[in-house]
Order: sequence, then C-alpha cells, then structure tokens
Amino acid sequence: FGPFPGFCMFFLIVVLLSTTIPVASWTPQTSRTQQTCRLLGLWVRYLGHTLSVEPPCHHLGLQHEAYCLSAAFDEVACVAAGDSDRAQAVRQNAILRVEQDRTNLWNGTCVVTISSWNNLGFVEVFLRSVLQHNPRLTCVAWAIADNAAMSHPLLTKVRSRVDMLRTKWQRVSFSLITLRHLRRAMKYDPLELAFRYTSKEFNTAIKPHVFTYLFSTGARRVMYFDPDCLLYSHLD
Repeated sequence: FGPFPGFCMFFLIVVLLSTTIPVASWTPQTSRTQQTCRLLGLWVRYLGHTLSVEPPCHHLGLQHEAYCLSAAFDEVACVAAGDSDRAQAVRQNAILRVEQDRTNLWNGTCVVTISSWNNLGFVEVFLRSVLQHNPRLTCVAWAIADNAAMSHPLLTKVRSRVDMLRTKWQRVSFSLITLRHLRRAMKYDPLELAFRYTSKEFNTAIKPHVFTYLFSTGARRVMYFDPDCLLYSHLD
C-alpha cells in the first residue's frame, strides 16, 4: 500500500490522543494583592491569638477598614479593596511589632537539657545548634544527673568545653546545674532518687526539680530538649 496509509494511521493516533489526554493549562500566579492580604490576615491572627493583642486591627491602625474588624479579618474584602500598597505597609508594621514581641518573649526564656557527664558530646552539639539558630536566646542550661567528684578529669573537660561556648556566645548565660544546686529546689537529697532508679530513670526523675530550680533563679519560661536533639532552624 505504500507509505501513505502509515502516515494516515499515525495522524489518526495523534488526533485521538490529543482529544483524550488532558493537557496541563497555565494559570496565572496569585496576584500581589491576594498574597499581601493573605499575609496580613496571618499577622492579624497572630497578634490576636498568639500575642493576645486586642483588638489586633485597631493595633495596626485598620479599625476603619471594612475588611479588618475586631472579630475577624476578611481576606476576600481585603482583595476586593485592592489597596495592596497600604496593606503591605501595615504588614511591615506588624512584622516590626512581632519582632519586638519576639525579643521580649526570649528575655527570661531558658533552654535546658538533662544528661549524665558521659553525654558531653551530644550536649555540646545540641547546645551549638540551639545557639546558632536562636540569636535572641540568652539562657541555656545543662542539668547533670551525676555526682562525679569535683576533681574528676571528665569534669575538667566539661568545664573547658562550656568555657569555649561561653567565649563564642558571650551574650548567653550558661548554667551547669549539678545535684548540689538541685538540693536547693528539693525537700530531700537527690541522691535518694539516684539509689532508687537506673541512670536513665534518674535523668527523668530530676526533671521537675530542674524546672523548679530554674524558675527560682529568675527564668520565666523553660524549654526542655533531650540531649540527642539537633536543631536545624529557629524556635520562633
């Protein structure tokens, strides 16, 4: 029959495929006004629910805007208003306010971990990750569920490593909390727990007393992490 029937068959297959297989269509990206209004709505909710600023719209100077009422933020009405520049400016003010509140939030916050002396390697890596990603943090603590003699060579190594961290992050207060410190926050000797539990259980048993001790020394918020954790981003 020659090449012509083959060409017709190929053409027929292409036509059938083009009518049965859906083709991805291009859609325009979200407009700048929609993006701005969406982000502005997130900041309004953050101010209202997380920072308890009431009413958040008044705080941002939007009390006269139809899309920003004290009860809720109307993203659809914000987009309909089309005032992207004003919404963007207000959002920037909200960001500045949140940055100030975050700084105040970190004041008095202490990150703590608990372990025995032999977990120095885990603890050091964890503390470095915390400090690298949280520039507002001003307090870290390592509670040591151990009672090694003060002349123990491992203790000298621990102090040396902690001093290196103190030198690099001078803005941060480093605390080594020993069982001697915990006696101030307990009604009995912590060694009573040491004789009752295994080493791992003892680390857990002193946890509430570590919190009590930190609160008694001026901490307003305490965040606990296991020593084998590693942070890859900030805690904000």
